Amino acid sequence: MEDEIRLQLENGKIEMKIPKAKAMNEWVKENNAYLIEHNHFCNK
Repeated sequence: MEDEIRLQLENGKIEMKIPKAKAMNEWVKENNAYLIEHNHFCNK
């Protein structure tokens, strides 16, 4: 299983997939919480 991250930039976009095992790292959890709290995700 994996999570998908999409970043929309002025000059293009970046898409990446992160395996769930990597997402278990504490700094990844903290970073995701920060991004969610500050509305850095784009839902389409």
